[in-house]
Amino acid sequence: MRSPKENPVEEYINKKYQVNNEIQINPKVKTLLDWLKLTAKSDYELIKNKEISKQFIYQSGKLGLFGMQIPREFNGIDISVSETAQIIEQLAAIDITLDSFTILQYSCSHSIFKHASSEIKQEYLPKMSTGEMIGCFALSEPAAGSNPRGMESTLTKRDNDSWILNGSKCWLGGASIAGVFIVFAKHQSDDQSGISCFVIPASASGMDVGDEQNNLGVQGLNLRTVTFNNVVVKNTYYIYKKCNITFRII
Repeated sequence: MRSPKENPVEEYINKKYQVNNEIQINPKVKTLLDWLKLTAKSDYELIKNKEISKQFIYQSGKLGLFGMQIPREFNGIDISVSETAQIIEQLAAIDITLDSFTILQYSCSHSIFKHASSEIKQEYLPKMSTGEMIGCFALSEPAAGSNPRGMESTLTKRDNDSWILNGSKCWLGGASIAGVFIVFAKHQSDDQSGISCFVIPASASGMDVGDEQNNLGVQGLNLRTVTFNNVVVKNTYYIYKKCNITFRII
C-alpha cells in the first residue's frame, strides 16, 4: 500500500526517466526533462485562472518545449520523434492540459514549418519556437466538429491578391493568448474549390474571440469560439492551398 507521503506522479517520473549512465541522451532533452521533473515535484503554479501559467510558457519555451522538432535556424532544438515522445509522455504524467497545449503548439508550428513559404516561416517560427508567440489551431466548427467535409467557414475572392474569410471556429485551445491562428476554410467561388489553410495574425481586423467555454476537463486550455467577419486573407498567408476534401479528421 502506498504511503500517504508518496507522490504517484513523482514516483512514475523517477522510475520512467531514471537515466542509465550507459545510455547517452541529448543534453537539450535531458535539461528539459529534468526541469519538468523538478516542476512536477515543486509547488510551481502550472495553471492559473484556468490558463497555462505565463511563467511556465516562458521558462519551458526558453528550454525548447515549443520548438522540439523545429530547426535551430528558427530557434528550435531539432530533436527526434522519439525524443519528442519522451517529453510529451512526461508532460502527460504531470498534467494532461500541459500535454494537450504543447501538442497544439506543435500542430501550429509544424504546419508552418512543413508547408508555409520561407517568408511566413521567418516571420512566425522563431517566436513560436520559444513560446514568445502562441499559436491556435482553428479547424473545428459548431456544426461540423473536426470534419472538414461539413465545414461552413468560407473564402470569397476579393481581388487577385486576397480573399475574404467568414465563419466561426470552436473549442480553440489557447485562443485568448494566441498571436497567430492556423485557420481552415472552404473556397466559395465558381472557379475555385477545396479547403485552404492559412495563417491569420491575432491583430487581424474582423476577428472576435468569444468568452471562455465551460468544460469538465483540460480547463487550462481555456477553450474559446472565434468568429471571422469579413477578415482579409492575403495570398501570402497561405499554408495549404485548395486541397481536395478527401479526408476526415476525428
